[in-house]
Amino acid sequence: MPIDRLPAPQLLPVDARHRLAWRALGAAGDPAVLVLHGGPGGRTRARSLGWFARPGVRVIAHDQRGCGDSLPAGECRDNTLAQLVEDIEALRRAAGVAAWAVAGGSWGSLLALAYAATHPARVRGLFLRSSFLGSAAEVAAFFAPWSDWLGPAGAAWLGSVPPVPDPVGLLQRETAASGADTGSPRGRAQGPAQAVAGTEPAAQAPERTRRIARAWADFEALQSRAGGWAGGQPPSPRWQPPAEPDALPPLPAGLQVQAHYLAHGCFVPAGAWARWWPVLDALAARVPVELVHGDADAVCAVSVSRGLAARWPAARLTEVPGAGHAMDEPRLDAALGAAAERWLARLAGPPG
Repeated sequence: MPIDRLPAPQLLPVDARHRLAWRALGAAGDPAVLVLHGGPGGRTRARSLGWFARPGVRVIAHDQRGCGDSLPAGECRDNTLAQLVEDIEALRRAAGVAAWAVAGGSWGSLLALAYAATHPARVRGLFLRSSFLGSAAEVAAFFAPWSDWLGPAGAAWLGSVPPVPDPVGLLQRETAASGADTGSPRGRAQGPAQAVAGTEPAAQAPERTRRIARAWADFEALQSRAGGWAGGQPPSPRWQPPAEPDALPPLPAGLQVQAHYLAHGCFVPAGAWARWWPVLDALAARVPVELVHGDADAVCAVSVSRGLAARWPAARLTEVPGAGHAMDEPRLDAALGAAAERWLARLAGPPG
């Protein structure tokens, strides 16, 4: 059911630093679906709530730490995957929900899986769009066309020469050059440039940092379309840097969070999957699992969802021919709506 606008958020304090913006649609007593946004660094979107909104279903969503309407915006201190998982539990208690079905897209699918593996008794079903497991190989594949896409002109605009390191690497070099603090992520932020990691006002970020951020945003937008830069139809030309570099905007808060997570391997602990898989396998055998993925997704490879479907025989995978990563792409949007309808019916039906 399409939603024209999001309801006004409530703020949930989860520690001394962070307050999460969260929203709910539907009656408090109805079966609940939690919708986790992508990113890292994304925000709640009306479209993603609309796939699940209908009479008799309560839809709940929140902006993760540092994201969207949550406060402080762009804050990366005390911001790790494990903390996001426990934030979901805090939200569940605040919303008065005993257990819920969990939907997540892209980065949100990794968060959904981490939560389900940690709190399986609270999960009644999983709906994963454009699945992502947070591996170094997945991130490297996403950035693989970066240097070719920039070309000589883009490299020069960033003060570099081909082959240009990916934007996370460029920002880490900025950190090293500036001597920024690289302490614990639970104290001062570490990783990409101090401004990007959230310890310095975004508007005060050095010009080169803001140039990297601008190029990264343009690259990600192009990669989100079907086939990405390298496989798009028609093929896209190399990037043309902005003609007015002095007009560069401040760093988006979401990019600060994204850089923070990608610089730290998405904060997936060493050995986590060895612990998580047995729990997730058992969960997927007893609750409805729906997978939807565009087969021309250049951000999150469809092979990840195929692997999950092979691992979980009871899961249902919908591959969308010719669809990329952007969730507003018409073919993907339609497939997601149909899959959500099917998943909700399975949730309402008898077990098994």
